[in-house]
Amino acid sequence: MRWHLGEFGEKDAVKIQREFFRQLAIEKGASHLYFMGADTIPPLDVIPRLLAHNKPIVGGIYYGRPRAKNGDPKRAVAWKHDDHGQNFLRKNGLVELDGMGMDCVLFSREAFSSFSWEDYGVNDDDYPVYDTLRAKGFKVMLDPSITCRHYNTAEEYA
Repeated sequence: MRWHLGEFGEKDAVKIQREFFRQLAIEKGASHLYFMGADTIPPLDVIPRLLAHNKPIVGGIYYGRPRAKNGDPKRAVAWKHDDHGQNFLRKNGLVELDGMGMDCVLFSREAFSSFSWEDYGVNDDDYPVYDTLRAKGFKVMLDPSITCRHYNTAEEYA
C-alpha cells in the first residue's frame, strides 16, 4: 500500500510513508509492524512464520527486480558486510545480518518504537534504520527459508 500525497518518486516519499505507518502502529498499540513491498509476493504463511521466531527484527528473502536500474535478480536485497558472496543464503535457520530491504520484514513494538524515519537526512529507508537498531543492541535476523517473488516476474519463479 502506498500512502503519500506528493509526487511519485519524490525525495523522502518512502520514508514519509513508512513513518506514517510506524506512527499509526504506535498509536493503535500494535505489537508488530510488517512491511511488504507493493510488488512483493511472500509465502501465504509469512506472518505466522516470522512471528514464530519471536525476534525483534526478522525478515524473509527477496531478490532485486529484473530490469530495474539498481536491481539484480540474482542477489538478495540483504547484506552482511563480511559476506559479499551472500553465503548466508545457504544456511539453515536464522542468520544475523547487517541489514535487509524493507519488502518482507517484521518489527516488534520494541524495535519499531525505538526510532523514527524522520531522524535521517538521507533519502533512504533501510540501511540507516538497521544501523540505528544495531547500535541500540538489536539483531537483524533473516530466515532464508522464506523466499518472496516479485509481481512483475512471478512467472519466472513459479
